[in-house]
Amino acid sequence: MFPTIYFALDAAHAAAAVAKCGADVIGADWRSSLADASRALGGKHPLQGNLDPCALLADVATVRRRTLAMLTDGAALPSHIANLGHGILPETPVDNAIAFVETVKSFKS
Repeated sequence: MFPTIYFALDAAHAAAAVAKCGADVIGADWRSSLADASRALGGKHPLQGNLDPCALLADVATVRRRTLAMLTDGAALPSHIANLGHGILPETPVDNAIAFVETVKSFKS
C-alpha cells in the first residue's frame, strides 16, 4: 500500500478533523507556520508543503531566502517534505522554480 497525503487548502480551523482523516502525511498551506500546523495536528503527522506559491514570483534571492526559512522551520519537525503550500502558478518564472528545487536539494539541516 502506498502512503496517502491529504491536503485541505485554508483548513487550519479544521485541524482536529484533518488529524483524524487517516492520511499518512498532511499537506500544509502557507497560512500558518509549520510549527503551528504540527501542533494543531497533535505532532503525529509528517507535514508536506508550506511555501506560499506567490513567493516564486519574486526575485531569485527572495525565492532562496523564503525556501530556506521554510526548510529551517521544517527541520524542527519530526518530518517534513519540502513543497509549495499549493500548486505552482502558471506565471512562475522557470528560473525561480529551479532556484526553489536547487535550494531544497542543497539544504543541510
